[in-house]
Amino acid sequence: MSRVRLFLFLSAFMALFSHPAWGALKVDINPDNNRKDVLTVGFENWAVKVGPTASAEFNGIKVTLRKVGSQGTGLAIGWWKGGLDDGVTKANDGAYVKDGN
Repeated sequence: MSRVRLFLFLSAFMALFSHPAWGALKVDINPDNNRKDVLTVGFENWAVKVGPTASAEFNGIKVTLRKVGSQGTGLAIGWWKGGLDDGVTKANDGAYVKDGN
């Protein structure tokens, strides 16, 4: 394939799959603590509860978090409160498997 054809193919491919109508779904997982300072602007903010599973629906897409395998007892939420001092909202919290490896 010539360089011109390859360039045209890649340009068309990128234009097709980067169309703004197919925008990305951005979700931030937060602790279910009713705090507004953990919310991330421009993201779907999901307040996940501690338990065996957590499910939510965003723009028609259903998402479920659950543990897999024999390790752990279910989902837990961890967060680093100190990150909020610097305005960190996406990287200071998240879900994990409680008592997992």
